[in-house]
Amino acid sequence: MGTTAETSPKTERLAPLDALRGLAALGVSVFSHFQHFGGDHATYPLMQYMAFHWIYENAWLFVDLFFLLSGIVLTYRYLEPLGEQKVDGREFFFLRLSRLYPLHVLALFVCAGLEWFLWARYQVTVIYEHNDLYNFVLQLFYLHTFFEHGWSYNEPSWSVSGEVLVYVLFYLFARRFRASYVPLALLTVVVGIAVQQPNASWPIVNSLIGRALVGFFLGSVAFLYMQALDKRGWGVRFGWGCLACFTVICVASSFIGWKAWVTVNPLPNVLATFPLLIFACLRVPPLARLLSLRPFTFLGDISYAVYLIHVPLQMITLAIAKHVLHVEMPTTNIWLLVAFAVILVAAATAAHYGFERPARRWLRERFT
Repeated sequence: MGTTAETSPKTERLAPLDALRGLAALGVSVFSHFQHFGGDHATYPLMQYMAFHWIYENAWLFVDLFFLLSGIVLTYRYLEPLGEQKVDGREFFFLRLSRLYPLHVLALFVCAGLEWFLWARYQVTVIYEHNDLYNFVLQLFYLHTFFEHGWSYNEPSWSVSGEVLVYVLFYLFARRFRASYVPLALLTVVVGIAVQQPNASWPIVNSLIGRALVGFFLGSVAFLYMQALDKRGWGVRFGWGCLACFTVICVASSFIGWKAWVTVNPLPNVLATFPLLIFACLRVPPLARLLSLRPFTFLGDISYAVYLIHVPLQMITLAIAKHVLHVEMPTTNIWLLVAFAVILVAAATAAHYGFERPARRWLRERFT
């Protein structure tokens, strides 16, 4: 399964995208899921400011931004090596799962251990309710997005589960049907929209899977289009055009209202708003340089850990507050928000450098 330097996938970073992923992970974890602490949303810290009000209410949409970014990064790194038969399926999936799976399992066991401990003491669970063996097995094998009966354990990992299916399709399209990759990817986007828009909730075919299909393959095709513009020397102009359009959307939304104009349906955001932001960050030189600074790329480094451990951290906090201290969380206090953000970044840094990277390195050294 070993690859040489000539056949290995690209490892150069798309640094602005790392930064976007890191900022989005914080948006979901710190603001959108602040609701897990309870309280009245209208009284949350900084809620009176428009930007913070938007991120409290809409940061859950950043999951669709993750799918777009994933489609771009995997296309950049793997589309050519897979199409040229330089990377096989075993290697591709091993590289992806060794990146994702160890921390997923650790976070799941933390959530399950806490929830089962509370059950054993006849105490109510925290955050999610369906913490039975069935849903544990589903999450363990990345199947919960397909077959779950309710939210459970470390539920935000549903997006990672959705990406596993997407990886399978991406591999098949890139490896077996490289010449038809773009039409197949666009067809998959159409299928994803057809599944997502009716809010389907059947096993396997449901709206969550539809979001993953639309975001990933739309990001992939859009990135190929940007590369074609780069070859013609139009990449920077394309970036400035994207920034101008994104700015118009944001300014108009500040007057009309985001819900009234763009709506909180994931589809308009994944089809227009987020792609405009992404390609502006990639191709507007001042913006790309800003987001390539180390503080921002550091957030990208720990973004996966931030996203996966924020719910376990909240569960531990709530369990102590409810069942040990018997106090309510002071959700109106800005220091709760600040303390959670700081502790989350510190814990994610420790998880990334102390577990995630060593586990990935150990697996790749042992099995490559």
